[in-house]
Amino acid sequence: MKSFPLLQLEQHIADEFLINGEQLYEHGSVQHLQEADKNLWSAQVEVEQEVEVKISPSKVVEASCTCSVFAEDKCCEHIVATLFALRNLLQSRKPKPVQKEEFLPQNDKFTTAAVLKQIDETTLKEFVRQYAHKDRNFALALKTKFVGLVEVTDNKEKYLQILDDAIKAARKKNKHFSQRGEQKIIKIAEDLLSQAESAFAESHFLTVVLIAQALIEKLTPIQRKMDYSSKETAQLLEQSFALLQQVLDKQPAPALLEALWNYVVLECQKITYRINELVPLFYRLLTSLAAKTNKRQEALTLLEQLSIQAPFSEKNYTRLLMARVVILEQLNRQEEAQKILRNNVSHPDLLLFAILQATKREDWEEVKFLSDIGLRNALPTNIRQQVEEARLNIAIRDGEMPMQAQLGKQRLLETFEWRYYKILKQATPSKWQETLEQLLQAIEKTTYSPNRYIFLAALYAEEGKYNDLFDFIKKIQSLDLLQEYFKVLSTIYQSEVHVLYKSLLYQFLEQHIGKQASKKVFERLKYLYEIGENDLADEMSATIKQKYQERHTLMDVLMVLEEQA
Repeated sequence: MKSFPLLQLEQHIADEFLINGEQLYEHGSVQHLQEADKNLWSAQVEVEQEVEVKISPSKVVEASCTCSVFAEDKCCEHIVATLFALRNLLQSRKPKPVQKEEFLPQNDKFTTAAVLKQIDETTLKEFVRQYAHKDRNFALALKTKFVGLVEVTDNKEKYLQILDDAIKAARKKNKHFSQRGEQKIIKIAEDLLSQAESAFAESHFLTVVLIAQALIEKLTPIQRKMDYSSKETAQLLEQSFALLQQVLDKQPAPALLEALWNYVVLECQKITYRINELVPLFYRLLTSLAAKTNKRQEALTLLEQLSIQAPFSEKNYTRLLMARVVILEQLNRQEEAQKILRNNVSHPDLLLFAILQATKREDWEEVKFLSDIGLRNALPTNIRQQVEEARLNIAIRDGEMPMQAQLGKQRLLETFEWRYYKILKQATPSKWQETLEQLLQAIEKTTYSPNRYIFLAALYAEEGKYNDLFDFIKKIQSLDLLQEYFKVLSTIYQSEVHVLYKSLLYQFLEQHIGKQASKKVFERLKYLYEIGENDLADEMSATIKQKYQERHTLMDVLMVLEEQA
């Protein structure tokens, strides 16, 4: 990255980094921005990335980031986000021109607090009334803020009215909403949800139920018309249902339970919830209510009636059958429950549900039967992984070596978890070398991931393939892996390992500046002293002192290292 003025960063950064970096900055992803050393700033971006920027004093001189994009392109969105934050911070520190106050004493500021302190309550109320009459947004914010303090004949109606007003104000002529309009609806809904959560904390369960019901009834019909905030709306709806479930878990008064039962029975039959795929959330509430109100048979009858209605999506249909199965099991009608599951294993979600139910019952033959069905079919990735895990556990339990080998290898290539390596090796003792070579070839074909690199290095070390291990570390240029296997490799390739270690550490210093980089160099050299590689550590320390004298933080940590050594 070439030097350029911080104020003109937009003119010197590629568009792809500039756009993404600005978004990160605006979303508040830049944290802990601080001056680590004179004119050297550090920050954390998106928690896991560390950025360091050197300025002199208004130009960007150097910058580095711990992400893989920076290692490749010498620039990244994390650096750009930090530059935006740094520019804003430095500009905010500039002294502002002092304006003379001609009409007020020096210490008497004309502020909102001063106005509120000096006007009477009647005048203030009249102003608020008039302003609310003129400004619809202000009126809506006012009603939302104080809705909980106002008692009316039908308390649920006031929450419905607030949401209605917000939706009407935001709706365009084509019945959809502008981005700003959607955000206003989301803001009102979030405020109401926050009030419901506060009411729950104070055990005001009726208020919680009324707000949650209002949100469910008003947000569901508009969700599909949200072009910008559909996901946020879906999250608010899920949170509303979650609050109702939390109320049920608190064992509320019988009258409130009965009211909730009547509400769920009525609402789950409405087509709007089926169209928007929200009926599964009602089914979950229904099964809980059936148990708490001892109305399992009524719930089962209702679900049977709903199962013959249309339209039903895959999600709606499978969740309804799951609810039927749960209630049948609560009624100890196990055979009917299993029949439903057996007749619908072509539905992936239901198949997995049946496997989990059989696992709870410790019906291992059923788990094996259902898992084998699933493995023969094309399943969504997340479901297939869970089915493979269930079948693998059965194979281990029953000593099925071929199945252990097959599934162990599949799970290993997807996760690179060490336990699958052990399962695979134990399942193929007589032909392990052949299996190992096939495994290495399969790993080569997989896509990049940090877990893949860590696993492959550990595999080479475990199998005593030190030449392959050293070649692999040289290929990927990983200082972390070289340090992890330094002791074992240096006994075989001492001079080559020393040369590579120096090369990678010096390369790291060329690409990274500042406090964090200095700390990592300190840790690397300290490790060498701890394992007795004093000559190598002394040589590297001397080279770094000579080459990077201007890096004060780096010189400081080397001085500390000398004192400790």
